[in-house]
Amino acid sequence: MRIHLKRSNLKIMLLSWAFGLNGRNVSRVLSASGIPFVVLEINPETVRLEKKRGIPIHYGDASREPVLVHANIKMARCVVVAISDASATRRIVELTRRLNPSIYIIARTRYVSEVDPLYALGANDVIRKSLRHRLRFLEEC
Repeated sequence: MRIHLKRSNLKIMLLSWAFGLNGRNVSRVLSASGIPFVVLEINPETVRLEKKRGIPIHYGDASREPVLVHANIKMARCVVVAISDASATRRIVELTRRLNPSIYIIARTRYVSEVDPLYALGANDVIRKSLRHRLRFLEEC
């Protein structure tokens, strides 16, 4: 599953579990904007279906360090963590910051209580609820 990324061609890594509404919205905007991206997804069936649709998606649990290393997180300029699981989001933010200190991290959360901890772990931007109306992050990446 080695994902070959070069800093020149990868702008955003979208990390998703169950590639739901938020992940799909972000990928549509990125595709329409011509911004190179790759998706890491934990559900193998979703990976299979989305690959058929042309989404640059790979199977992997982004909360595990070896998966992020193997996916070349060091080469991404920006990561969008679009996961509903609060503890996994915290773990991914912490790992991503440690593995790529210069990356811009956008984390989505449903809970107000998660905002400060995510910033403390290294997120640059924490978005509550839907990413759909906050796609301004593209300017940051």
